[in-house]
Amino acid sequence: MACWNKGTMEGADLQFYLTWLKEQLRLPNNEYLQTVARCLQMMLRIDEYRFAFVNVDGISTLISVLAGKVNFQIQYQLIFCLWVLTFNPTLAEKMNSYNVIPILSDILSEAVKEKVTRVTVATFRNLLEKPEDKDIIQDNAIAMVSCKVLRHLSLMENHKSDDQDVLEDVEFLNEKLLAEVQNLSSFDEYSSEVKSGRLEWSPVHKSEKFWRENAARLNEKNYELLKYAGRASRRRLGGISAASRWRLVGVSVASRRRLVAVRIKAPHEKSVRFVARWFLPVSSLI
Repeated sequence: MACWNKGTMEGADLQFYLTWLKEQLRLPNNEYLQTVARCLQMMLRIDEYRFAFVNVDGISTLISVLAGKVNFQIQYQLIFCLWVLTFNPTLAEKMNSYNVIPILSDILSEAVKEKVTRVTVATFRNLLEKPEDKDIIQDNAIAMVSCKVLRHLSLMENHKSDDQDVLEDVEFLNEKLLAEVQNLSSFDEYSSEVKSGRLEWSPVHKSEKFWRENAARLNEKNYELLKYAGRASRRRLGGISAASRWRLVGVSVASRRRLVAVRIKAPHEKSVRFVARWFLPVSSLI
């Protein structure tokens, strides 16, 4: 009735139903999970329902379920939900704040069913096509490059699909991402790593030159990157994040004040010992 009536569901009834669907998605071992996902697919075809779903923290739920171990059918249905959400430019602009791109990249790398591949690349295309803010489009493109989407697209080209939509989406993504690679700076790459929470021991983390040239940029957007770095909690990410903060302290006396200002603790001695084996020059920064 919510999808086929002349009028749409509104207010408390709509919020109650979408919240119930969201809770059913999170329910462990729910034997009706496919049915719940199908209901959500139908609901999110209607633009008014999309905003209501986002307002009950629906995107976070979709990402949480997709990040777990679910079968290809559930992957397809939930990515379909993300895909229809991205047809709204406002929602498309918010999407990667939920870390959508890294999760979808992981799924794309392991997908064995073409319908999962098809809806994933279609979602990526919308993330580069639907937002009206050019900076967000660029951020999404950089995130895709950092998450190795180009590598996945190359593999897909070697196993050509019979689906014309897939071929067109792959061609579009390749063109856009390759163009972005040409303009990608080391700082762009580092920024994307930090925001995705997928830090690697890449050369920028070891380069004093990089930090001396880019330390001031960590002050941009109200210390946005410093705040992201401060949230790294897992041991490996924490070690890399700690090293980044020591680099910042090393190149600027004022940096420690900045770290305190955004309530990020400078690394303690154990952190330094942990990263010292990765960063030989680190002692020169302390």
